[in-house]
Amino acid sequence: MTLSPEGSEDALLTKEFVVRTFEWQNNKIGKRDTLLPGFTPLQVKGNVISAVLRDYTIGKSGLPEQIVSEQKPILAGPVTVNLVKGGKTRVAEGDTAVRPVKKSATTVEYAAAGKELKVKGRMEQDGLLVLDLNFPANLNADRVYVDIPVKKEFAELYHPIGEHIRANPAGFTPAGQGVIFKSRDMQQVKISNFIPYLWLGTDTRGICYAANWDKDWVHCKERDAVELYRHPNGDVSIRLNLINAPVKYPRNRTITIALQASPVKPMPKGWRGWADGFNYKGNKNTIALASNPYWGGYTAWAGRYPAFKDFDYIRQLAQTAKTGVIDDAYINTWVERILKSAPGEAPWVHKMAAASRRSFVTGHTRAAFNMAKSLYGKKNPVLYFYTCDADSAAKLPEYPAMAGEWSSSSSGACGSYSDYAIYYLDKMIEAGMRGIYDDNTFFRCNYSWATGDAYIDEQGEIRPGLNLWNSREYHRRQIVTMLDRGIEPWLTVHHTNANILPTLGFATNSMGMEWKYGSHDFQERFTPDYIRAVCQGLQGGLYPTVLDGIVVGKQPEKRSWATRTMIACLMPHEIRPTIPRGSDYKLVVKSYNYLYDFGIWQDDCRYTAYWDPANPVKSADPKLLTSTYRRGKKLLIVCGSYTGDITAKLTCKGKVKSAKNLETGKELSVSGSEITFPLKKHDFMLVEAELQ
Repeated sequence: MTLSPEGSEDALLTKEFVVRTFEWQNNKIGKRDTLLPGFTPLQVKGNVISAVLRDYTIGKSGLPEQIVSEQKPILAGPVTVNLVKGGKTRVAEGDTAVRPVKKSATTVEYAAAGKELKVKGRMEQDGLLVLDLNFPANLNADRVYVDIPVKKEFAELYHPIGEHIRANPAGFTPAGQGVIFKSRDMQQVKISNFIPYLWLGTDTRGICYAANWDKDWVHCKERDAVELYRHPNGDVSIRLNLINAPVKYPRNRTITIALQASPVKPMPKGWRGWADGFNYKGNKNTIALASNPYWGGYTAWAGRYPAFKDFDYIRQLAQTAKTGVIDDAYINTWVERILKSAPGEAPWVHKMAAASRRSFVTGHTRAAFNMAKSLYGKKNPVLYFYTCDADSAAKLPEYPAMAGEWSSSSSGACGSYSDYAIYYLDKMIEAGMRGIYDDNTFFRCNYSWATGDAYIDEQGEIRPGLNLWNSREYHRRQIVTMLDRGIEPWLTVHHTNANILPTLGFATNSMGMEWKYGSHDFQERFTPDYIRAVCQGLQGGLYPTVLDGIVVGKQPEKRSWATRTMIACLMPHEIRPTIPRGSDYKLVVKSYNYLYDFGIWQDDCRYTAYWDPANPVKSADPKLLTSTYRRGKKLLIVCGSYTGDITAKLTCKGKVKSAKNLETGKELSVSGSEITFPLKKHDFMLVEAELQ
């Protein structure tokens, strides 16, 4: 870079940069507007907008007066924008009735106008209601806040999310009156107050607020930006303090937020009969190539194509899944090709010690083909590949030319990187992959204001965006790309503990719990209420899985017990472990096969969760979780212990003819409607009972 000497008439600023064009730039793959699997066309009747499973009644203000989720109203009152002046609060109202207009099967729009607030609303196919709240210059208010009041019976669980993972609280909504949660309660690295997401609900219904940034919000030290507020009658409000202190308003302010009631969509048809990762019995069988070298990538986690851009490697994997035959000659040729490659073609390999390169490449390649082979003969096989949403793109060969648009710290889902990733997803699907795994799908701060979604505030400081809209559109494009290739989409979103419904709801499968690894009991890692709020998949209509999280190191004798505690936590919540790491593989397969053999996936099977008052089986110890499946007079009782060594006593609705432990075949003690048996601390048992 050079500058002209001081005093010269012409200032010269020069900088060298790389200019290249790529075949993937500005592609239109996956961009067409279409209805995605699980959703139904939006409908409008008067001022009611209906998405799948939910109805939103829009008031004169442009905000929901009521939201009905699966035929039950969840709001305790209208959503309001409240203006405070001189200690008095008034509600911003609209002047005329709102008439939503259906633009397509996937979009409804409307506008509402009032003296102190103008609202533009846009409903999308998944029930996401995007609201642009416009406030006039010189607004006569010291404070402005949004109140989203939720009925107390639908405010049992909460899940706020900040700009990270593994630090987002979840579980039972905090107790108390007044402000029971505030955004500064959360530890964040780059944001001290604002949080972009908060969900409040029950296992089956709820509502979330989401925002991509805090542009035009006004913060203060005395009051947090986002709160939960419990009213005296027990109802709980999500409270958004948009303008938190008196300021002068020399211009209009537009603040964009979104509301979304849950569940986002129904659970996938037949999901209780699916098997992911562990190869137990299933009507759909899926396996992830859960690291780049398995599918031939050796550049960076952000890479999206095999070495040499040779998609024949993918075709060979697909052929093995189809025929059950592994071509050893091809594998040997591929391994030698990687080992003899130039450093830029497989940088991961060339950075390793020479002695370990061959074992690394051979091990990953053979493992990948064995995983593909394991799908042979299985029903509805899906071989899908790993990608990472959050790794740096700096090591990619495209980066020198794209450095101005791609972050050196996180690839994210920004416009041009998204084009790159979607282009190669299309190539991978064409070659034979049948789905994709998106790792690290959580909020990340993006400070690129020129090409990203950051902004410059009134003090001239760069403020981050959180990639909400980028990530949402990226996942939508992934689904459309697979549809356009003629396959049933499979999209795994790995959120760990950031269950963000607006970005995850288009997916097929959610994956959590890459956290708290070890050989200790799962009951010491995750509470039942945490699992209910984060991992069940019910709120997004997502097939629920978690990583097994078992690391036994030099204590293999702990493997089986740690696995038993994992099953005790997961199975009562209908969650499946996936991507075997340290668990007892045979125990997992055997245990979930019992469920399949009972027919939990059959149309005549009725499931009732332990937390559901309608459960026909009650445990004398509430810390023994007992979820049930019923087919006619037969019950399968899934017992998972969060208590100590006990003599379990189950009371069934109806007299019990017989009961047995499915693992051992041992008959259990039965008396009338009661079943009793000993159970170790944190263990599980599958009880099959027959009613009289």
